[in-house]
Amino acid sequence: MPKDYIQISLGLQEFSVLDWKEDNQGVIVEVMKTLSYGVCPKCGESTNKVHQYKARLIDDIPIQNKRLRLNLRQRRFKCASCGKVFTERFES
Repeated sequence: MPKDYIQISLGLQEFSVLDWKEDNQGVIVEVMKTLSYGVCPKCGESTNKVHQYKARLIDDIPIQNKRLRLNLRQRRFKCASCGKVFTERFES
């Protein structure tokens, strides 16, 4: 990391930062939920079998007058018990 950078907390306790980049439009931080499993809304069983990933770009508050966007790597799980495919949920 270059010497003119500092580390700050984004206050996203349930997420891990995977990567970040800065371009002429601002800063994009790629994040994913820390838990490695999801709970099936149909049968209530937990599963860690990822069916697919979906990227969601979310605007956040600016940092140092630069636009901040979160590239949320949202997972879809497939329940091993009942076969239902479901998307992990996030608190807003």
